[in-house]
Amino acid sequence: MHDGAAWRQAALERIERQRKQDFSLSVVDASGSPLANATVELELDRHDFGFGGGLKLSRLFDEEYSLELRTRYRELASRMFHKTVALNAFKWKHVDNNLQYIDAFLAWCAENQLPVRGHTLVWPRFRRAPARVAQLRGDPEQLRSAIDGHIERMVTSYRGRIAEWDVINEPYTEHEYMDILGGGVAVDWLSAVREHDPAAVRYINDFGVLTRPSRQHQDHYYDYIGWLLENGAPLQGIGLQAHNPARFPLESPVDMLRTLDRFAVYGLDLQITEFDVERKDRDLQARYTMDFMIAVFSHPATVGLLTWTPFEYGNNIVSKPEAAFFDRDLELRPHGEVWNLLVNQYWRTRESGATGDAGRLDFRGFPGKYNVRVKAGSAVHRAAAEFLPQQRSITVSLT
Repeated sequence: MHDGAAWRQAALERIERQRKQDFSLSVVDASGSPLANATVELELDRHDFGFGGGLKLSRLFDEEYSLELRTRYRELASRMFHKTVALNAFKWKHVDNNLQYIDAFLAWCAENQLPVRGHTLVWPRFRRAPARVAQLRGDPEQLRSAIDGHIERMVTSYRGRIAEWDVINEPYTEHEYMDILGGGVAVDWLSAVREHDPAAVRYINDFGVLTRPSRQHQDHYYDYIGWLLENGAPLQGIGLQAHNPARFPLESPVDMLRTLDRFAVYGLDLQITEFDVERKDRDLQARYTMDFMIAVFSHPATVGLLTWTPFEYGNNIVSKPEAAFFDRDLELRPHGEVWNLLVNQYWRTRESGATGDAGRLDFRGFPGKYNVRVKAGSAVHRAAAEFLPQQRSITVSLT
C-alpha cells in the first residue's frame, strides 16, 4: 500500500487504457444536416460499471421515520451510488415483511436510473428460509416444489425491474437443499430464472474467496462453477463477496488481482457484491478502500463493485457499524469520501468542445449515461445519451 507501489501505477494505467472508450457525438439540425461549431457539454451521470450500495428499504420508505430523514437517505444513496441492492428485502426469509417497500424502492430506482441486483433467490439452508420450509425436510418433492415456486414468484413478480439475480448464494457452507435434492438441482434453478426472465443476469455468490480467503473455499468455488458450466447451467456472472472484518488481516491488492485472474478464465462477468472494511483506524480504512477500488476497477473482467455497509443507521442495525461510509449522524467518513471522490469526481467524465465541419465532437470517456447540452446560435438543447462499448456514436437532433 506504499505510495510508489508498482501494482497501483499499472492498475491506474489499465483504467485509463481499458475502462475509457473513444466516443463521438454528432449534432444535426431538424433537416438532418450536420451542425458545425455547435458548443457541446457532456457529463457522465451514471456509470455503466456498477458502483453500488446495499440499502435498508425501511430507512428509505417506512413512515416510522420522518420524511426529512427518508428523503436524506435517498438523496445520499442516489448521489453516492450508480447501482443498488436491498440488504434483506428480497431474501426468502424476509421478503413478505418487506413487500410494502419493494414497489416504492423499484420505482425510485427506475426514476433515478439505478439498476437493481436481486439478492438472493436460493440460499440453500433451511434457516435462511421461512420456518414452513424446514417442515419439508423429509419430503423432497414438496421441497423442490416450494423452491421452484419461490423462484417463479420472485422472478416473474419483478421481471424487467431486476437487472440481475444472485440465484445461488454461498454454496460452500450452505448446501442443505442440494444434499436432499441432488447437486443437479442448482442447474435447474439457474435454468428456471432464465425461463422466467431471460434478460436478468444470473449470478452465483460466495464469501471467503477474494478477501480473507481460504484456499479450500476458493478451490471449491472455482471447481463448483466449472461443474455447473460443464453440466449446462446458464450461469452468467460470478459474485465475490469482500467483507473485511476487523479481526481479519487485509488481503493485498496484488493477491486479489491474481484471484480475479483465476476466475476470469471462465469468461463470465465478475462482480464484487458485498464490500466493506471494518477498521477504527480511519486513515488505514480510507487508504485500503482506495486501493481496493483501484484494483477492482482496473481488472477487465469486473463489471461492478457494491459496498454492503454504506450507512451505520444506529446501534445493532448493521453488523459492522465501523465499516459504514456514513455514521449514524449521516456524516461521511474518510473512506466514504474516497468512494465519492473516485466514483463521482476522478472517474466521472466531463467534456466540452465545438463540433467540427462534420457536426461531430470526439471525446474519450467512461461508458454510461450522459447529460448533454448543445448550444447552436441562440438555441440550447438538452438531451440524455448512453455511450457504451457497443454504442460509441450518438446523434443529437436539434428540432
